[in-house]
Amino acid sequence: MLFKSRRIITSEGLTPGLSFQVARPDAIRDKRAELTDFIRRLTAARTWSLNNVEGYAATWGKLMNIPTAVPQN
Repeated sequence: MLFKSRRIITSEGLTPGLSFQVARPDAIRDKRAELTDFIRRLTAARTWSLNNVEGYAATWGKLMNIPTAVPQN
């Protein structure tokens, strides 16, 4: 599955936490194993959410205290 990630300079126009991650090079330099695990888990979570839209929307709606129709949209 391809998510078409891209490097960005600013976060203008993006939703925090849903569209991008930010880290300074010195903060991640020695954390390859942790980052590999993060990417593996993130990929699995995104794959699950795409295959379980109703469950994802219901859970996200509860967590954000918004109607399920909002994340479904």
